[in-house]
Amino acid sequence: MVEDRSRSGLDRRLMMGGALGLAALGPDAPRAQDFERGVRSDSGGRLTTPVTIKDRTLRFAVDSAANASVLASDLLEPLGLRSAGTAEMNTLIALERTPVVRVPRLVAGAVSREDLRMMIADRQGLGGVDGLLGADVLAGARLVMQFERRRMMISRSRTSGGYFFTHGRAGLRYRAPAEQRFINLMIIEGQAGRTAFRGILDTGAQVSIINTAMARATGAAPITLDNGRRTQLVQSPTGLGQEAEAMMLPIMGFGGVSIRRIPVLVGDFHTFDLWGVADQPAMLIGVDVLGRFDTVTIDLRRSEVIFQT
Repeated sequence: MVEDRSRSGLDRRLMMGGALGLAALGPDAPRAQDFERGVRSDSGGRLTTPVTIKDRTLRFAVDSAANASVLASDLLEPLGLRSAGTAEMNTLIALERTPVVRVPRLVAGAVSREDLRMMIADRQGLGGVDGLLGADVLAGARLVMQFERRRMMISRSRTSGGYFFTHGRAGLRYRAPAEQRFINLMIIEGQAGRTAFRGILDTGAQVSIINTAMARATGAAPITLDNGRRTQLVQSPTGLGQEAEAMMLPIMGFGGVSIRRIPVLVGDFHTFDLWGVADQPAMLIGVDVLGRFDTVTIDLRRSEVIFQT
C-alpha cells in the first residue's frame, strides 16, 4: 500500500488509563535463547513456526484469530491422513463447510494436542504455508512475538500474576473484559481519534481490516495501492473472496500509545456480523500494526496482552 512513512509510527507516550497500565518487564521476560528455533517471517509479515505432525516438521503461521487450525490439502497423502468428513468453519468471509481430518498428535513449542480435528484448505489460500495454528491449539498458551526480529515463543500460560517486576523495560498490559464474547480470542478496546472501537488481535492477518462503521466514524480516506487499484481481494483459507476498499486510518491507539496513518482494508465482513458489531466500529488488528511494537505478548488463558515499545 502507499504510505507516507515519515508521518507514521508509534507515539511512545505511555500513560495510565482504563484497563491499560504501565508495568516493567524484568527478569521474567524471555531471553534470546528462550525463543523457538526456526521461526521465520513470510512475505506478508506473519510469523511462522515449526510444527510437528507424525514425526514430520511442517511450517505453520500462527493465527490468533482463527477458531480452528487448518492443514494444507496437499499434505494429507504424505502424512498418511484420511478425510474425516466435513464441518462448518467461520472464516472472515462466511460460514463455510470444509473437509476435516483427525491428526493423532500435533506439537508446537511447549503446546501439544492429541486427536486434533483440523480443517483442510488449499495451500494458496493459506498463503503458501503448511497450515495455520488457531485458537483450538493455542488455548491456554502464551505467545511472545517479536515481528521485526522474527522471533516467537509458544509456552504455557502463567498460573500466577508474576509477569511484572520492579525494573526492566516499560510495557502496556491489557486484560480483556470477562464478558468477551469468543473464548480464546483476544479482544481489546481502543480509540481511533474520538471513536471507541473493539478489536481482535489477528496474528494471521497481513493487513488490518476495519468495518464501514469505523471508517465513517474515523474519517478514513481512500488511498491508491501500488498496483493503481483502490480495492483488494481478501480471501479465506478456502479461497472464497470478497473485495475490500483500501483506506488510510488517521490514528488509532490503546491507552496512551498512538499509531498514526495506518493503511487498512475496509469491508463489512462476516466476522463483524459474528461478533455482533456490524453496526459498531470494529477492527481486525493485523501484523502490520502489531509489528510496530518491539514485543507483543498474548496470554490466551489469562486474556492478557502486553505491548512493549
